[in-house]
Amino acid sequence: MQEVIEILEKTGKLIESQGAKIIDLEEKGMSPCMICKSNGSSIYATRDLAAILYRTREYDFDKCLYVVAYEQNLHFRQIFEVAKLLGIDEKYINGLEHVSYGMVHLKTGKMSTREGNVIKVEELLNESIERASKILEEKNPNIENKQEIAKKVGIGAIIFNDLANSRIKDEIFDWEQILNFQGETRTILTIHVCKNKKHT
Repeated sequence: MQEVIEILEKTGKLIESQGAKIIDLEEKGMSPCMICKSNGSSIYATRDLAAILYRTREYDFDKCLYVVAYEQNLHFRQIFEVAKLLGIDEKYINGLEHVSYGMVHLKTGKMSTREGNVIKVEELLNESIERASKILEEKNPNIENKQEIAKKVGIGAIIFNDLANSRIKDEIFDWEQILNFQGETRTILTIHVCKNKKHT
């Protein structure tokens, strides 16, 4: 991180603003990118730039993908612009790409690991498998390999729900909607039951 700061200082682009060190990006239509706080401590931008510098030296990459929620769109636009000042080969600059995605919210609002209001993947999958098992029991109590089918159907329903939504669109997490084995999602259940019965 210190090397990043030193390189940026040599470009003459790193300026002081209210005690902090920034790169002015007004010409690029963006707000300034802060590199150091007024107390000298680093921030995400400093660390991400240091990571870019490291990766260009350690890996001969064609693409360096950042799969991060769209809330960080501006951050990555700023970082990729400032990275051009680090003396990095243009090949690597062109290979930097932010793959953004939408946020998943609870009915009560935004999820937060700090506040503990999240849905754990293991909990989600187990609940989905359990619900699939109950439906199989109701529809066909004599079906063979019920647990195996319930596992495939339950996990398949979660995957289907995820793929059915736009990657960059926010969605509300709703147990009833995600684990609703009706309509299109029901097709997964029907396919597995038919395969088990050796139907086509």
